[in-house]
Amino acid sequence: MVVAILYTVVSGFSTIVYTDVYQSLFMFVSFVIVAGMGFMVHLPDHFSVFLPGKTMMRSASGPGGSGLQTVLATKSEREVRSQTFLAMVLLSLRWAFSGGIAVMGIHYSMQHAGVVLDPERVVPVVISKVLPVGVKGIVLASLLAAALTTFDTTINSSSSYWTVDIYQALINPNASERQLLWHARLSSVFVMLAGLFLSLDVSTINRIWGFMAISMAGGLIWPFFFSWYWARFNALSCLLGVVTGYIAAFSVFIIVVKAWTQSLVLAVVLVATLPLIYLKWYVKLKDRSAGLCKEDLNASLLGSA
Repeated sequence: MVVAILYTVVSGFSTIVYTDVYQSLFMFVSFVIVAGMGFMVHLPDHFSVFLPGKTMMRSASGPGGSGLQTVLATKSEREVRSQTFLAMVLLSLRWAFSGGIAVMGIHYSMQHAGVVLDPERVVPVVISKVLPVGVKGIVLASLLAAALTTFDTTINSSSSYWTVDIYQALINPNASERQLLWHARLSSVFVMLAGLFLSLDVSTINRIWGFMAISMAGGLIWPFFFSWYWARFNALSCLLGVVTGYIAAFSVFIIVVKAWTQSLVLAVVLVATLPLIYLKWYVKLKDRSAGLCKEDLNASLLGSA
């Protein structure tokens, strides 16, 4: 973590790209091996589930977070299409890896009577009990690489929100490159420290994953969705939607609860969406063309972060 934060803060986006490409070599080799091993495992038919609705909703919201950052780093719409297609192909391998681990874990528990795997410990059990020598090392290296790539990209994209979308756009439009650089570095350190602080309340993987995938997703999906399809949706409305989404998500995470229910998810979505409806009907905003604008493709929007 210390190494990742150092090269993220000091070198910025370009170094992250190069390190991610290098680290991805380990990841994709591991993904293909584990996915292939999982594909050869036979499970009963009731383990097969197809969820087309989830896939449709996920794709309709467009790229968000670090995905949007890579889109804005391209130089033309043609590069956006090429980059997006490549990302779809490569990222599909990680779910094949996850599926392979899950399948091998289920198969292991079925072969050993009385063994019921804790979902929180499936990965270490599969690595230690199922994977052969040699593959274990590759998988461990790939998991470390995956953690580093996720860490540095998330830190960098989060700092760019403050540096470009808030500080430069709303607070100091005439900020120099040096000022933007220091704000990017300081905000990167702040994001890391905030993450460490939040991790103190995380006792299981399911707790933090439920927070990110359910509460946070419910609070943030609409700002990202409207940014692609609503012409009146500008930076101010996106900022308001993201802030209210964060507040609702963190309230559910910290104050409420141990179990996720449909009503809680709907409450987070409602709180995040109401300010957007208010902006639509009661605030005079300057219209812009819908979708990805030509000026949005300028890589300089990322600033020095």
